[in-house]
Amino acid sequence: MYEWILSLLSIYSGYKIYKIFKCPPELAHIPRLDILTIFKIASTKDPFDVEMAKNVGPLLDKHGVVRWFSQHGWSILVADPQLTKVIFNNPDIFEKDSNSAINANPHAIKFFGKEQIVNVNGEDWKRMRKLMNPIFHQTWPIQTLSQCTRDVIDSWSQTDGKGIDIRDNIQKMTLDVLGHTVFNMDFESVKNPDSKLYRIYHTASSELMGKLAYLFFPILEKLPFFKRPELHKQIDDYDNFVKELIVKKRAELKESPEIEKNDLLSKLIMASMEDGKALMSEREIRDNLKSIFIAGHDTTSNTLTTTLYYLARYPEIQDKLRAEILGVMNNPQVLTNPTLEQLKQMDYLNMVIKESMRIMATASVLERVATKPFQLTNSLYIPARTAVFVMLWKVHHQSEYFAKPEVFDPERFRDPASVESKNWQPFITGPRACIGMTLSLIEQRISLVLLLQKFYFEIDPSNPDYDRLRLNSSGMLCPKDLHLDIRQRI
Repeated sequence: MYEWILSLLSIYSGYKIYKIFKCPPELAHIPRLDILTIFKIASTKDPFDVEMAKNVGPLLDKHGVVRWFSQHGWSILVADPQLTKVIFNNPDIFEKDSNSAINANPHAIKFFGKEQIVNVNGEDWKRMRKLMNPIFHQTWPIQTLSQCTRDVIDSWSQTDGKGIDIRDNIQKMTLDVLGHTVFNMDFESVKNPDSKLYRIYHTASSELMGKLAYLFFPILEKLPFFKRPELHKQIDDYDNFVKELIVKKRAELKESPEIEKNDLLSKLIMASMEDGKALMSEREIRDNLKSIFIAGHDTTSNTLTTTLYYLARYPEIQDKLRAEILGVMNNPQVLTNPTLEQLKQMDYLNMVIKESMRIMATASVLERVATKPFQLTNSLYIPARTAVFVMLWKVHHQSEYFAKPEVFDPERFRDPASVESKNWQPFITGPRACIGMTLSLIEQRISLVLLLQKFYFEIDPSNPDYDRLRLNSSGMLCPKDLHLDIRQRI
């Protein structure tokens, strides 16, 4: 009798396992990424997402899509820019994944926020986007943005110019920009070495995302030898800091209701205070602030750091860009803020920024889940609940669309109608394109104009990044411990 029961249980268990690993017939014809390749990728020292794109590159170059068994079951990787545009332009079909590793980890939820514009779908996303759009599509104050860069320039001018920690200073600057433009607050990250927000945010961020095993296996946080009490305290400190920002701003609004407030935090709080028709809950306000800290500060600082590396590595490109800046600004003899009209005339500046964002896509992999069956191409039918991973890093390194993709060449974007220009999509396309794109681009333009007026950026052949920029991945791709030399020009 027991043998029969055990046999039936074995058969049932085997059937369930078979069902889990059985590939849907609609995806069976797609080339498969084998498990050995995945282990090989995971064992490298370079970021997983970049190594994934490199190792799967030949398959993606040939077929545009690859299937693999992910934490969601059978999923597909997409790197054809034409297909990614279809995916991004259908956000109601290809939704953000509410069951991702981050959304399943309580500490990650507390740090990143869950009920926020980057994460939600459908009507919740439309409601949040409608509230935030006017703030992110205003004319940004050039004087304020310039001052944040000038603070970095003042800091660097007091050094001997050797081995400057580029990313650390640029991150502080972009955090200050965010404070002034989006929150109407001065975080003093550059001026104050002990800036509370910068310290608790980056300490918690690097620890949380530096050990990805904890994201996928949150049970580790409860095991005696794996607990991270210091990280939990840092996340609590960060959460409390964000709460304090909201309390402080709410008090200001009640004290001076007659003064018009155009910063994002004020708008969100006012939307939550409307009796009977509150458009934003307290939790949503807090979570959206957290998402903006990440999306509005980390991405821009990573791109600017990358740009300065390539300008140092290729001095002829740096000289050409500086010549354009000085020519448009009539060769200023003292550090001068650009005007909006002058920025519009700097075509090569825009090309350099575009190339930097192409060669190192900060958000290298984006995940979506199909809410319903969808015919992506004539031969590719995607079943409902299939996870789709858009390989943005690989999209921008496809030789079919970007000639010599490993070469830093801003000239590829001189013609707005070129294949390269049409397939450039670091901010993604469609309705869910990055809401902070305008702020990020003008921030980068102003920073580079001021920095290249003041400094020459150089890299010694002995520098570990000289031959190849080392990258780190903590949720976003970023330069790893980049140090450059600077010489004052004026």
